[in-house]
Amino acid sequence: MGRLAAAIAFMIAAVAPGQGPAATDAVFGYWLSENERAIIEMSQCGSTLCGRMVWLSDPVDASGTPKRDAKGAPLCGIHLVDGFRQRDIGRWADGDIYNPRDGKTYSGRLTLIDADRLEVRGYVGVPAFGKSQIWTRTDGDRGGC
Repeated sequence: MGRLAAAIAFMIAAVAPGQGPAATDAVFGYWLSENERAIIEMSQCGSTLCGRMVWLSDPVDASGTPKRDAKGAPLCGIHLVDGFRQRDIGRWADGDIYNPRDGKTYSGRLTLIDADRLEVRGYVGVPAFGKSQIWTRTDGDRGGC
């Protein structure tokens, strides 16, 4: 196979639904949560998509101790989004969304509304029994946690 044909085959495989995430997918990058109190970095984790908290508007409690989730883990760096597989361009499913407030993990799906808005839906059982948030793309992690 010639170099051009090999390059085209690689690009097609990289964006084919059901395959591993393409590193250039528009969902990768930094997303500001709906309440504007956290930034989540979406990236490739093996063959799936994951997202970890990389910035908090208020990262410490009144005593100066880093804030923790319901299970006692530090919020900074915690994985909130995990195991998502691309189903179509801009659509990811079959992953989990962790809620640090209650310590529970929910099924989820992610849908790019446009280049700068991501619908994040967590649910129990079926998507109809869930809740969505709209995250907004942001330039970076604002200096981290």
